[in-house]
Formats: sequence, C-alpha cells, structure tokens
Amino acid sequence: MKILVCMKQVPQKDAPLKLNETAAWIREDVSYEVNEPDAFALEEALRHLETELADARQRLAEARRQSYRAESRQQRAAQKLSRLRE
Repeated sequence: MKILVCMKQVPQKDAPLKLNETAAWIREDVSYEVNEPDAFALEEALRHLETELADARQRLAEARRQSYRAESRQQRAAQKLSRLRE
C-alpha cells in the first residue's frame, strides 16, 4: 500500500515576520517547521502502515503454517503409499 502525505513548512510560530518596502515577506533569519496538521497526518499515515505491516506478518505466518501442514500431509501420504507398495 502506498500512502501520500502532503506536507508544508511554515515559519515557526514565534518567528518575526517582516515586510520590505515592496510589501514582500523578508525570509532571511526565519526558522521553519512542519505545519502542525501535516505532522498529525504523517503520524496517522505511519500508524496505518504499521497496522498494515502487522496484518501482513500475521497473514504470512498463517500461510507458512498452512504450507507446513500441507507438506506434512503429503509426506504422510507418501509414506503410506510406499508401505502399501512394499
């Protein structure tokens, strides 16, 4: 499964925002951080992926158990067949 989380960097909450004479933002000496809702979205996506991974591991373990059981049945059937042929 692929999950896409769009994130945006915004100036820190306590960063001083200044305008120059042409009313454009002065971006020098401004620290940026991830937008808070975007950080929540990333965290939720990671949780979802962890859940999907855990489910996939459980399905793989069950498939391995079933495969082992099938191999055991085949081995027992082959042994019975070889005994009958003797």
